[in-house]
Amino acid sequence: MAVNSDPNLPESSPSPRQGRLRRWVKTLAMAAGLVILGGVGAGWWGYSYARRELPQFLQDNLSEALGRPLKVGEFQRFGPMGVRLGPSIVPPTEADFSWVKAQALEVNFNPIELIFTRTLRPTLIFVEPEMALKQGFDGRWRVQPPRSIGERRGIKTELRSVEIRNAHLVIGPISRSSIVELPEGVTSATLILVEGVDMKARFSGDNNQTISLNLNGKVGDGGFLVRGEGQIDTRQLNLAVQAHQIRIETINPLLGGNLFIRDGILATNLEIKYRPEAVEPFTVTGTTRLRNGDVVLTDLPSPLQNISGTLVANGVGGRIENSSLNFGPILVKAEGTVDLRQGHNLFVTLPDVSVDQVETALAQTFPLDPRGRFQVNTHITGELMEPQVSGWLKNLNTVQVDRLSLGSLTAQFAANLNDFTLNQVTIRPATGGTIMAQGKANLSRKNWRRTELTATAQTNLPLDPLAELYGLTLPGSFRLESLLAEAQVTGRLDNLQGLANWQLPQATFPGQGRVTYGDRRFQATNARFQVGEGTLQARGDARLDTLDWQATVTGSRLGLSSLLPQLRGTLDTDLTAVRFAARPESPEHSGRWPTAVV
Repeated sequence: MAVNSDPNLPESSPSPRQGRLRRWVKTLAMAAGLVILGGVGAGWWGYSYARRELPQFLQDNLSEALGRPLKVGEFQRFGPMGVRLGPSIVPPTEADFSWVKAQALEVNFNPIELIFTRTLRPTLIFVEPEMALKQGFDGRWRVQPPRSIGERRGIKTELRSVEIRNAHLVIGPISRSSIVELPEGVTSATLILVEGVDMKARFSGDNNQTISLNLNGKVGDGGFLVRGEGQIDTRQLNLAVQAHQIRIETINPLLGGNLFIRDGILATNLEIKYRPEAVEPFTVTGTTRLRNGDVVLTDLPSPLQNISGTLVANGVGGRIENSSLNFGPILVKAEGTVDLRQGHNLFVTLPDVSVDQVETALAQTFPLDPRGRFQVNTHITGELMEPQVSGWLKNLNTVQVDRLSLGSLTAQFAANLNDFTLNQVTIRPATGGTIMAQGKANLSRKNWRRTELTATAQTNLPLDPLAELYGLTLPGSFRLESLLAEAQVTGRLDNLQGLANWQLPQATFPGQGRVTYGDRRFQATNARFQVGEGTLQARGDARLDTLDWQATVTGSRLGLSSLLPQLRGTLDTDLTAVRFAARPESPEHSGRWPTAVV
C-alpha cells in the first residue's frame, strides 16, 4: 500500500484515547506542583517554628536534666546529628559556684525517638567555653554533678553525655594576698589557670546514674589526664590520675595560712577511690614524684628548698623514698612510711650539719662562737596527727667553744608537737672531765624564738688545763683540781637566763660560788676561797656582746704562809680590774693594794 506524501492533505484526527491521556498528564503535573509548593511551605513553616521554639524547649528540658539553670543561645543551624545554638551560659547557683560560658552549644539527639517515645536523649557539646570553679567565703567548694535525668511537660530527658571542648578554666579560691604579706619570690597570682581542657562525661546504668569521665588539660608547661567512673546517687568514685611537668607553684592560690610554694615540678600516676560511707573514705595507690621544690613557711626563719623525693601510696598511707630537702643550708633526708591507721615509721637524718649552718638557718647567733659538725638521726613514730620523735646526735669532728675543744659531744632526745625533751647530753672536753645535761622545751608553734626552755647540767671538770688554755698561770704549786657544778638554764631562746653553783673542794684554796647569765652577760657572785685561816672573796662581770669585763677581789686575813712557806703573817687586799674591748692594751686597776700584818 502506497504512502500518501502529499503535504496539502489534512492531518488525521487524534483518537479519543490519546486525548484522555493528555488531560491526565496535565492534571498530575498540576497536582505535583501543588504538593511541592505545599511541602516547601510546610517545610519553611516547620523550620521557622523550630528556629523560634526549639531553643526554649531545649533550655527547659536540659535545665531539668542538669539540675541547674541553662541559658541557651539563639538557633544557628541544624547539623547532621542535631542542632547548634549560639553563645550559652550555665550560671552559678547557691549550691554550685562553678559556671560555664560557651561560644556555642551543640545538642545532638534523635528527633524520631523524641517524637515516638517522648524521650530526649541528648549529647551536649560546649564549644570553646570559659569556665570557673569558685570557692565560697566559708571555705567550701560547692561543685555538684549533673542530675542526668529530668522531666518537664510530659517529656523525659536522659543525658547521654556532656562534652567540653578546648575550654579555658579558672580555679578561684578565696584570696589571702590582702591578709598575708607574700614572701619574696612568691607569685601574686590569686587564680589557677588551666588551658585546653577537654572533657567527656557519659551517663548510663540504672536510672542513668553511672557516669564515665575522661578529662585532660594543660597547667603551664605540664599536663594532666583523668579517667574514671562514678555513681551520681551514692557519690562513689574511681579515678585514674596522671600528671606530668606540673609546676606546683601554680596551686599556690589554693594554700592558706603561712604556707607558700615558690617552685617545684610534680609528676604523678595515681588511682583514687572514694567511698563516702567507709571509715576511710579516700584510698590512693600509685606514685608521686616531686623535684626541686621550694616552700616558704613564714613562721620559719629559712625556706625549705631543693625538696625532692618519691611517695608510693598504698591505700591510706604511703612510703617515702629517696627524699631530701634543705632547711636553709642544712641537708635533711627522709625514708620510711606514713599511714593514717598505723601512724608514722619515718627516719629523718641530718647527715652532716655544722653550727654555722644552724646559725644561718635559724638567723640566730650563739654565744661563745661555737664551731663544729654533727650528725643527727631521728625516728618518727606515733599517730598521724600526734607524731613522736626520738633521736640522737653526735659530733663528726672536734667541736670548738671559744678556746675549749670538745672531743666528744653526744645527745639523746625526744619530741612531739608541743615539747622537746633532752634526755641526756654528754660532753667530754679535750682537757678532760665530763659535762652532762638534761632539759625540756615547750615549743611555740607561732614563733620558735618564743620557745620556753628549762635545762640542768652537771660538771666534773679539771680546771688546771683550762686555766693553762686561757693563759692563767698559777703561782708555785697552786692547784685548782676538779670543778663540781650544777647549772640551770631557763627562759625563751631569745632571752635565756642561767644560774650555776660551783665548788672547788680539792683546790689548794678550796672555794665555792655562783655564776649567773642573762642578757648576754655573765656575773660571778659570792665566790669565796679559803686561804689559810683567811677568806678571799671575788666578784666578776663580763659582757659577751662587747667583751668588756670587770673583776673585784677582796681578801681578809689571808695567811701568807699558804702563799709562800717563807712568809709569815696575814694579808688584806681590795682590788678591782676593768677591761674595755675598745681599749684592749691592758686592764685598768684600782683599789687598795695588799697590806701585810706580820
